[in-house]
Amino acid sequence: MESKKETILHDGTKRTSFFDKEGFYHKEDGPAVVYSHGLEEWFTHGIRHRDDGPALFSSTFQEWYQKGIHHRMNGPAVITYNSFGEIKSQSFYLYGTQKTPKAWGQHTGHKVCYKCNDFCRQRCGK
Repeated sequence: MESKKETILHDGTKRTSFFDKEGFYHKEDGPAVVYSHGLEEWFTHGIRHRDDGPALFSSTFQEWYQKGIHHRMNGPAVITYNSFGEIKSQSFYLYGTQKTPKAWGQHTGHKVCYKCNDFCRQRCGK
């Protein structure tokens, strides 16, 4: 069973947190910590984890975690965005180890765009 706690931080931000019976951040069907400014954090029994999307995200970044470490098989595990919502940077991780786009692509079988030396769902045109 999960318990819920709402807190107002010193800067006025509202934080809603969910906990398991041991007191660790935890929520089965959504983010365990949500801030009023849009940041969401997903945890499973105190460990940053999410199977179907980023475990940490806001309008300026997304980070994928599996069992507490950066990991993503189908794209970059860390993505940052500029103020226009365009990708600013991408970092590739497998099992907590940062990889070059080429090494990540070789391991996962995904193609990497060699025009921009990054992962692209389609040719970037750069």
